[in-house]
Amino acid sequence: MRQSCQPKSDNILLCPLAHFCFAVDTLCQFYSGSRPRTVAKTTWDRRDDGPWIDIENATWWRAGDEEVETVKARRPHGIPPRLLAHLKRWKKNSNTKFIVEHPRKPGEPIYDIGKALEGAASRAGVKRITPHTLKHTAITLAIQSGMTAEDASDYFSTSIETIQSNYWHHSPKHKNVQSRRWGILADPMICNETQRNDTIYNDMRLHIVIK
Repeated sequence: MRQSCQPKSDNILLCPLAHFCFAVDTLCQFYSGSRPRTVAKTTWDRRDDGPWIDIENATWWRAGDEEVETVKARRPHGIPPRLLAHLKRWKKNSNTKFIVEHPRKPGEPIYDIGKALEGAASRAGVKRITPHTLKHTAITLAIQSGMTAEDASDYFSTSIETIQSNYWHHSPKHKNVQSRRWGILADPMICNETQRNDTIYNDMRLHIVIK
């Protein structure tokens, strides 16, 4: 039997369904790396005027076909296996239009979880968390795991310039090039200046290819 996120309690903080809605929204923002409003407007069923999820083909469409393009790119992306498993289970037990709806306002999406995140962070005794923190963390972890700048740009719908300037220093490929370059400069065995310069030049070319 499907359930909505309508709480039986007047106190949203005491309602298990309210916590569930918050958890769903948070996980979707983190795993998809999408902007809060994109996640909020995402529906279970296909539509042309907004984002939707194609569970059968494991694809999250961040924008509908009829939506006007803006400077904020919203390209579709594949849904990671772990998130896909959650989504399948949530859809099976939900009768909502949007993937997550406001616990006090059935039929309306949750546009802002900022206060909920601040409250959760405060109770956990950690630094303040914002919705953007979720996307920032997702991109950072993806780059640390070895994702290329091009793939990260495509998946997170973020410009490659932003990926390279703000996140690429987390990449193991970037760090390997740096350590190799410093090893060459500090190696006393490479005493010929011309030979050393040629080695550094070749290494820089490798760095450009990797980026």
